[in-house]
Amino acid sequence: MSWKNLILASQAQGSPVNYYTTLNAANPENETAGIVGTSNTTGAAGVIISSTTTTPAPTNGTYALKLERRNGAGAADMYIAIGTLEIGTEYTITLDAVELVTQNEFNVDLASTEWEVYTPSSINSLSWTTLTIVGTPTVTNPSLRLVGSSVALGDAAAIDNIRVNKTSDL
Repeated sequence: MSWKNLILASQAQGSPVNYYTTLNAANPENETAGIVGTSNTTGAAGVIISSTTTTPAPTNGTYALKLERRNGAGAADMYIAIGTLEIGTEYTITLDAVELVTQNEFNVDLASTEWEVYTPSSINSLSWTTLTIVGTPTVTNPSLRLVGSSVALGDAAAIDNIRVNKTSDL
């Protein structure tokens, strides 16, 4: 077998399809400096969503998505649109997350009204940590959520390298 055929065979087997298609700072294949596909429900006055080159440096590419509490203490959340998924199919979401100021403030989970079954995950680290969440969507365009229920002024967390794969493909 020639080298060309070996390369083509390895590409055919390749890694599973990443269904996270939103073009923003956390997309490992199509990273931009933007925050497209993000929103918050705790009030824009107290929460800032941004694209950052934070310390520690993002794990994939140049940028990461950052959520920061800027006005008093309280709740902070960032919803991240994942893209089009099949209802009733189990997906495994893997991402890198870091708390930038205080540990044990933020969790990563799935928007509860958009997923049937899922396992949330706490960040609990001031270093980048890989988190895995498994869930089954009940809508075609579900969201991932970074949330802190009682966050102090200035506390922040970041997410990078989001990968969404059908569990059966892994």
